[in-house]
Amino acid sequence: MPKAAPATVREIEELRKKLRHHEYRYYTLDEPEISDAAYDRLMNRLKELEVAHPDLVTPDSPTVRVGGAPREGFSTVRHARLGPARARGKRAGKD
Repeated sequence: MPKAAPATVREIEELRKKLRHHEYRYYTLDEPEISDAAYDRLMNRLKELEVAHPDLVTPDSPTVRVGGAPREGFSTVRHARLGPARARGKRAGKD
């Protein structure tokens, strides 16, 4: 596979930087700066470039990882441990 042009490498890096910025604004600060459609256009362009140049895909690329850090202010909740799910009206081992 031919090596990516320097301009392509720069575009990929810039797209990743922009996407991370907008993910932080959206997920952490809850203050988005762009529409979902504009974000999707950036993400789709990055996906196109990474498909064309798979050697440039990195583990921290927004196309590979999921979401960002959760917004501060959420409290930790401990859930009760539940037993196995059973169909209503039936006991385990009986039809």
